[in-house]
Amino acid sequence: MTNSDISDITWDMMSDAGIDIGLVKREHTETGNDIYVLISGDTKVAFGPSRGERGNAASGWDIAIYLSEKDDQGPYWAQYGQDWAQTPKGTLRLVAAAVADAR
Repeated sequence: MTNSDISDITWDMMSDAGIDIGLVKREHTETGNDIYVLISGDTKVAFGPSRGERGNAASGWDIAIYLSEKDDQGPYWAQYGQDWAQTPKGTLRLVAAAVADAR
């Protein structure tokens, strides 16, 4: 099994999966990796290639789902769930479902 790379998921693939690519940004993380971040209303989904415990590349895709929360300090993103998919197609299915479930 090969390691996943951010380029394995293209903008066309996201669009074909029913994801509004106008809501998606590609971001560079503090650890030097690239991920996609989709924000739709009160839902944020971050997804990118899996990383092992030491931050090294791994097989598959990590997906983190956040919901907008608010406290005395103001608004923030609270992690609501996480998932993993083996393939880009499976990842996009889970991302689209996370956004649809939040509606």
